[in-house]
Amino acid sequence: MPAITIRYLLLMVFFPLASAMAGAQTESGTMTDPRIEEAIALMNGFADRTGLTSEQPPRRYLWTDAFAVCNYISLARITGEQQYMNLALQLVDDVHHLLGRHRDDDKRTG
Repeated sequence: MPAITIRYLLLMVFFPLASAMAGAQTESGTMTDPRIEEAIALMNGFADRTGLTSEQPPRRYLWTDAFAVCNYISLARITGEQQYMNLALQLVDDVHHLLGRHRDDDKRTG
């Protein structure tokens, strides 16, 4: 299993734990958990590399994208930032349009 896929899997496992820590308050606002910052950096890199937020050609792989959707939803919940939910929805839409169709040699349509 590629190292990057393992990282996404681990992020998904550890997000529920990070959720509780993300709520810690200080006088200047919410403390930033370094694990959440790393998750954001990883997911931003994923979005750029796979063409979700960049001009790169779209690279879709169902399992990796499924983990990414879960990570974006978790980031939206933990940070309260709508941009992560928008990325999750955009990714679902991209996967549907790129992978959710019949092969060219199939007589079915849709």
